[in-house]
Amino acid sequence: MVLAASTMLLFAACNKEDNNGYTINGDKITFGMSMDNAQDQGKQALHGDYKMIYFTTGDQIFVNHTPYAVFPQADPEDESTNNNYSYSAHVTANISDNGRYDFMYPYGVLQYDGTDYTATFPNNVQALNGATSNMFDNSIIVDPDYSVLPIWPMYFGIEDIEHFSGRVILKNTCAFISPTFTYGAAWANKVFKPITGVTYGPNASSPVMNIYDARMKSNIPLYGAAKLNYSNPQNPVMQITSAMPASGYQVLAFTAPANARIIEGNGEQEQVNVAGIVPIAPANNENAKSFEFSFTFTADLPVATDGGTTTRTFYMFFRTIPMTTTAPIVRNNRYWMEVNFQTYPYSTVTYTDGLETYTTNKGGEIQFPNGTLYISSDMNAVNSYIAAHRVVE
Repeated sequence: MVLAASTMLLFAACNKEDNNGYTINGDKITFGMSMDNAQDQGKQALHGDYKMIYFTTGDQIFVNHTPYAVFPQADPEDESTNNNYSYSAHVTANISDNGRYDFMYPYGVLQYDGTDYTATFPNNVQALNGATSNMFDNSIIVDPDYSVLPIWPMYFGIEDIEHFSGRVILKNTCAFISPTFTYGAAWANKVFKPITGVTYGPNASSPVMNIYDARMKSNIPLYGAAKLNYSNPQNPVMQITSAMPASGYQVLAFTAPANARIIEGNGEQEQVNVAGIVPIAPANNENAKSFEFSFTFTADLPVATDGGTTTRTFYMFFRTIPMTTTAPIVRNNRYWMEVNFQTYPYSTVTYTDGLETYTTNKGGEIQFPNGTLYISSDMNAVNSYIAAHRVVE
């Protein structure tokens, strides 16, 4: 599925004299930049409601290998913008000797080594929140010990300014992965009812689960050193240059955004729960691509005791079966990796040590058709299980 308007549009303010989309003053050229339609690092920001990058004060952009300041501009008809945070901006650069202009964004993430623009995709990254605004700084980091900021490079090229008019369009050079969960009472009754004694359904909502982190294993490159290939200006892509491990697989760890939760639908509407947005380098080939995930969650459950009922935090780990596709992973597309916590429980479910033991111990291992779950109120037990069962390279 396309990430609507994840391409940032940099529109040139029209020059009143020649309508060519830029203005020249001496040896300087100024390009206006704005988003024409709100749809779906220097500093960089992802506006969650619109699913598009916003410029922020302090941003810089490479124009022909030289960094220049970007100046956001408020749109008087859009309250989401101001002079520090906006999809509109302008940049003033030196005039090119040969009429070519290459825009590489953002400065600070991309480095120019004299030949290539390079960057590094981290192997442990903070996923972005698609429901709110994300400043690409430490304000979005959930766990500073385990995550770093994602990178989201963009590019636009003008081959000859004499034949250019209209608008500059910064294009995404990444693809985007978003694990999603559908969740319902059938799954909750297999996992939680033996622990709580509650039958979930119309008269009792299924417990809310909080997503903490995930690991994604694939035979396509997910992290490492990369360079920007803009030989085709219409399809600029980041390409991983690091070698794959000997196993032929990489594992990318990511932390879910703050307050990422799994909630069941209301019976009439499926609730799609998104574990964040993770930029990765595209894989444009049609070779078989495998993906496997493991996730950790928590839920607060009522548990019967001799004195009544108490609320206890339970820790969960779920590892999916491998999923494969031959479809290309292309630039500027967002791919939903669905994990079904809704209808799979109607199929065969196996409690590894038996339902009676699972109920007595208030947790254990359950085999679902699409993966394996382990749940316990003992964090140490869950951590030991994770160490032995999480996906690895």
